[in-house]
Amino acid sequence: MTRPSDSNNHHDSQAGSNASAHARDHNPVQSSARRSQIVIVAVVIVALILSGISRSLLPKKAAGSASDGSQLDQLDSYALALLLGGLRGPLVMMLWSSSETQKSERQLEDFDTKVDLIRRLQPEFDAVHIFQIWNKAYNISVQMANLPSKYATILDAVDYGRGVMAERPENINLESAVASVYFDKLGNSAEKLYYRGRLREDSLPYDSIYQISLPEAKRQDFVRAALEAGADPTRYRLRADTRSPADARRLVTGLRADLAERLKVALNDPEIRFEQQQRRVAAVSGDRVRVGHDTLLDPQYRILPSLASRETDPLGVDSIAWLPERGEMAYLRAFEPYPYGVPPMAVGYNYFMRALALQTSRDQRHAQISDRVISSRPALSLMVWAEEEWDRARRLEALVYGRSLPEVSSNGDMEFVTSDVNLDPIRRNAAVDELLYSLERSREIGRAAIVSFRQHILRFPSDAPTYDAQIAWLLLLDSLCEADRHFILALTLPEGQREARLAEAARAYQVVLERSARLVISYYVPEEIARQVIPAPWTRLDARDRMPPEIVIGIFNQIFQLGQSGDVFFASLSELQEFSRYFGRGVQRLRTLEAAGIKP
Repeated sequence: MTRPSDSNNHHDSQAGSNASAHARDHNPVQSSARRSQIVIVAVVIVALILSGISRSLLPKKAAGSASDGSQLDQLDSYALALLLGGLRGPLVMMLWSSSETQKSERQLEDFDTKVDLIRRLQPEFDAVHIFQIWNKAYNISVQMANLPSKYATILDAVDYGRGVMAERPENINLESAVASVYFDKLGNSAEKLYYRGRLREDSLPYDSIYQISLPEAKRQDFVRAALEAGADPTRYRLRADTRSPADARRLVTGLRADLAERLKVALNDPEIRFEQQQRRVAAVSGDRVRVGHDTLLDPQYRILPSLASRETDPLGVDSIAWLPERGEMAYLRAFEPYPYGVPPMAVGYNYFMRALALQTSRDQRHAQISDRVISSRPALSLMVWAEEEWDRARRLEALVYGRSLPEVSSNGDMEFVTSDVNLDPIRRNAAVDELLYSLERSREIGRAAIVSFRQHILRFPSDAPTYDAQIAWLLLLDSLCEADRHFILALTLPEGQREARLAEAARAYQVVLERSARLVISYYVPEEIARQVIPAPWTRLDARDRMPPEIVIGIFNQIFQLGQSGDVFFASLSELQEFSRYFGRGVQRLRTLEAAGIKP
């Protein structure tokens, strides 16, 4: 039996439901929302149709250019924006997440494609490009299994940067990012010896190499002859020929054509086979595959005209006007020719100068780096370039004298490898020529670095204490290279011409002692120790240029003995030890010269 109250409740509920339904059908707010949704859907459909029409109306590339790049290369950022509309943001987020996951999991199969899509979907964000250049050069290259693959990956980072620069010219962020890859990664990383040598070789104007095969028993004969031909061991890598039989093991290597042809004549050995091959160029699906850096030099070892105009004077270290019409590598013309190739620090210097020109003459500001840093980078690049030339000279000198180098050698470690050589004549060959060239080249680049540092100090006077020390070091380096060049060159001269050149070497080594002492006393000795060892009325400021050489050298000897004793704490002990090696090399060479009756 139904109670009256239940029946009334039932009818009230049903009536309420009908009223609610009626209200929903006639609610003006909800009706308006529904109409808005319909309009949005219609707009999306129309937008997709219009984007398809717009894409079909975009200029089409000539059929002959299809092989110049992939289909992705032909799809520019504007076309992608039209095609994707409001979906661009979600797609970019997905690509970022996916590419970073692949990187962390070391699954790089289509990583480059995703990075390139991100570049095209976010072309206006410099921070994206700065990160991707760094990402490829560091995070991705380190995952490669061997040095050639790492080198190719770093060059891919350069290609990325230059590609974006073509789309976004006159951009200080991009110029600086590409410069940093050359200077920091290729020029100063843990694998720098390989990268420096590879870029030098790749930049040279040759289009072929020789594949050389030799019996394993003739390894030493090959190494000795290769050195005399100008091919030190950094220019080739002997490896086992897996195709040779076990009872007749052979080695194989590759060598650029000019060195190989010179070596072939020198060896004249039918058991050592030379096979000429074209310089490798690979292509997959129309995309260029990196196997090396592009050639930068013409047959006269000058920067290619396509990279630096030859119709105007070269741009020097004081040329900070933005002059893109001079060419992308215009700043390298001032240091032509490059008979042994272009080192990465030189290319880095070129791009750092372009960044400085944009900062100075176009009033651009880097998104992440201060004006002060941008201003100082050209000088630092030149300084490291000068040090690299000096390092090459040290290594070549060790090879010429048949001395082995330390396992891990850095500035200062190689000073005593050949410092004790006698005055026996040495034969002039390609290796000695390159040694002499590197010593003089270091002096040339070092002098340019001093000018650049002084210009930076004019722009930022508060940096003087820091960079005055770098200038003092470059002056010492100049003396080191000058002394060694006189010494080695004298040993290649006929007997009657040697003494005058050796006297020049003695004079320069005496300057090495003086400049080593002035540098240490002025910049690397704690003030309390300086007060103990510097006699009145002199001060440490006088040690820079006014104090007599004999007093400076005497003070240095006292400081060195204190440092060696361990009784006094030196915050800069490593620098003291390093400069002491340069001092010690000078002392040892002077003793050799004095024993032969040679005086400054």
